[in-house]
Amino acid sequence: MNSTPASLRPAHQHRTLFTTTRLLGLSAFAALSCLPASTYYWTGTSGDWTTSTTSLVWATTSTGSPSTYWTNANAADIVTSNAPIHLWNVSATTVTIENGASLYASGSGATSTTRGLTITQGGSGDFSLTDQRTSGTSLNLKVLLTGSTAWNGTITVNGSTVSTVSLTIASQTGTGVNSVGVNTKVHLASGGNLEIGPGIIGNVATIGELSGNGNIKFPGQFSTTGGTRTLRVEQSTNTTFSGTIGENLTRADHVLAFTKAGTGILSISGTGGYEGATTVEGGKLFLNGTYGSGFTGVTGQGDYVVKNGALLGVNGTIALSTGSTARNVTIESGGTLKPGTADAVGTMTISGGNASSKGLVFLGQATIEFRLGVVQDMITLTSASMTGSALGGNGSVVFDLLGSSGAIIGTTYDLISFGGTSQGIALGTFALSSATQSAGWAGSFSYGGDGNLLQFTVTAVPEPGTVALAALGLCAAIGFIRRKAASA
Repeated sequence: MNSTPASLRPAHQHRTLFTTTRLLGLSAFAALSCLPASTYYWTGTSGDWTTSTTSLVWATTSTGSPSTYWTNANAADIVTSNAPIHLWNVSATTVTIENGASLYASGSGATSTTRGLTITQGGSGDFSLTDQRTSGTSLNLKVLLTGSTAWNGTITVNGSTVSTVSLTIASQTGTGVNSVGVNTKVHLASGGNLEIGPGIIGNVATIGELSGNGNIKFPGQFSTTGGTRTLRVEQSTNTTFSGTIGENLTRADHVLAFTKAGTGILSISGTGGYEGATTVEGGKLFLNGTYGSGFTGVTGQGDYVVKNGALLGVNGTIALSTGSTARNVTIESGGTLKPGTADAVGTMTISGGNASSKGLVFLGQATIEFRLGVVQDMITLTSASMTGSALGGNGSVVFDLLGSSGAIIGTTYDLISFGGTSQGIALGTFALSSATQSAGWAGSFSYGGDGNLLQFTVTAVPEPGTVALAALGLCAAIGFIRRKAASA
């Protein structure tokens, strides 16, 4: 019995020939579909990056003349230095920018409200994204890094009064881990946007540097895109960023989290409103502004956690979430807290939280860098439940006063105003750092005011010139501790 299905058995010779031809055609198509993507080269000056067959701006070799049009799902190599490229709706596997490029939108009108470049397999080089128009149809102009994308270079996103200009990490509609990496440097200018897409839900988008003035937010809030998305800035450089982190929420299940890693210093000023955790893993993070209030649908900030060897400095207010989970600012063993900015005194205020929030929690040996004087630092916890907590025992929370100037012997200075009237941290927990004592500082801690105001009365201050020597000793000690931790 013939086991071949009847549909595949030739009844006549001419049908056999037709079937064979069809199979050969399908085989050829399959072979073509498996071919690797071609590379197109931008060797001319300005032009339109579009799929239009009349836009012959691409070359087939790196030294050739423009002769062909762009086809999506191929690789692009921008050879021309600082090439100005008019961007439409295109996609590429990899993009290599050899000597800089400017991707832009222009023209008095627009045939589509969306323009952009989707990159699915990464690339390298420095480029900017700009809407050059000052009027006209509002666009969503963006570069989308999706798939398993890694980018090596600096991406500058310039804001617009007409359009929303964005760098989007991870697909807006798809799911799956998206990788960017420590070699990706992001500079937001004049209100440019960095969007963390739903492909990051439950995962981490890492960039190697954040700077400029702009907004960090979601590309859209839908029922299928809920969850926590973490932006990790792992930088070894020192940069500043001003703007907003977070946005008004239409769905409470959209959560943004932020991590500062690397040895560098990131100074952020502006406003923030996101209910995920803020973690300082390495280096220094300085916040200047209000975080946790002012955004619709945001009940406050999530936990703040400072890891061993890292520093968090705050000049402004952290409004913790009032939700069902108790939120705190937690300094883990080896971490450092600093009210104020890197170079100026300031006040750190912790507000909000629920009835179980302790506000400020020390898990072990921790340091508070504090400046005393006519103008001084201050830490204030406003909610009644925020009496503080410390688990390290006597002398585990030390004050470093080496940055102080103008402190007067015999004067009592306010340090931390805890919430409520009951003491959550035993007085013996607080001490001066060894470097501070070696510099010549002495005094005593006490609780005053309403019974929960931590104070320090100065009985001795350093002699002139001693502070500088003590600072050098502190730097050497910190370096030794970090080397020891790294080798452990």
